[in-house]
Parts: sequence; C-alpha cells; structure tokens
Amino acid sequence: FITLLLAFVMLLPAPAAWAEIPSAESGIELTKAEQEKITLLYKIGIIDNAEVTDDSVTRGEFATWLARLSGLDSNLLQATTNFEDVSASNKYAGAVTVVSAIGCMKGISEKEFGVNKNISRLDATVALLRLLGYETVAKKDGGYPDGYAKYAATLGLNKGIAANEENDRIAILLMCYNSLTTVFVDSDGEVRKDNLLIKKIHNVYETKGVVTANRFTKLDSEKGALKP
Repeated sequence: FITLLLAFVMLLPAPAAWAEIPSAESGIELTKAEQEKITLLYKIGIIDNAEVTDDSVTRGEFATWLARLSGLDSNLLQATTNFEDVSASNKYAGAVTVVSAIGCMKGISEKEFGVNKNISRLDATVALLRLLGYETVAKKDGGYPDGYAKYAATLGLNKGIAANEENDRIAILLMCYNSLTTVFVDSDGEVRKDNLLIKKIHNVYETKGVVTANRFTKLDSEKGALKP
C-alpha cells in the first residue's frame, strides 16, 4: 500500500491520528483497505469526516469533493452560479461554481443544479472522468451511460469496489480515491505516467524504504534488536 511521506506526513498531528478511521459506531463494516483509502481522503482534506454512513451522497456534497480533488479552493472563489437552487449563501455555492466552471458537473436543468438531490454512481463516474480529461474518449466508446462505465472500468476507477457493494457512499468515496492515483490527461492532451492528482495537486508521493528509527526506538544492530 502507498507509503506516505513528505507533505502528507506534515499533515499528521500525531501517530494516534490514524485512529481516526471510520467508526464502528456508524454500523458500517469496512475492510482495512477501505478504511485506509477513506482515511487518506480525510487526511488530505477531500472529505470532512472519516466516519462512513449509509446516507446517500448529494450532488452538492459530491461537488465539494470534486472541487477539492481538482485542487481549486472553492472557499476563495466568489460564488456566482446561475442555478436558482444555489444561492450565494448556500454552503455548496463555491463548490458548484468550481465544478460548473471546469465542466465536471452540469445542472439537472438550465436553472437547477439539484444541489440536495442524490448523485448516482454513474453520474459520479461521469464527473470524475471529466475531471481526469477522458470525456472525449468515453463518448467515442459509446457515450452515456455505457461508454463512461466501460472506460471507467478500463482506467480502474472502480478498483477495490466489491461487485455487490450496496452502499453508494462507500463506492463513490473509493472512486474518488482511485481518481487520485489514475493518470490524467494534461492541458496538451498528453497522458504521462506522472500525471497523478495525488502528486501534482496534493503533493503526496509514493516511496519505498526501511524505517530504522522513530521517536521511541531504533534499529542499530545487525540482528535488528530494538534499542530504546
């Protein structure tokens, strides 16, 4: 699994912070891998709470995640949408402004964004493909809905999601995680292996190494004995 150093390490207030994983109090059972991925989304600020429920994801909530994935801080933007259901004071107004401006999400009509309506897995998939720059390819592959679903599978956006997963929130959160580690198309139309949101936008890098010491102990013998 990804070893997180540098910028990500700086986000950790203390080792105990890793205990902030989806709580059993929610009644939702997650695998260790699911917990780690959702915790990462929380740690880098994509989601506000690492506890997973069985509540559906609203379009406004997903717009917030999408804006954060893109690296655009919706809090710094003046909210100016043409949607009648998204006033300037709406908590999702900034995010809706961002995702509309960059073309990742559209309204359910010309005048309504559907900010409080639930988003489907398929529509979340479409938005993520747009964010990554693959809409043109998905359209050529058959368009909505099959072309998008097919190309998302090719990219691995549904990787790690159980075929029988009934919880849309878990599935969409895992797709958001997968989008971080999926190569995106850059502004020149090029696909480069280093084009990853997790690196380019969120400054989180994968590395391999041997940890020889921490603040409690260290390895300083050939046999690997722990020395305080």
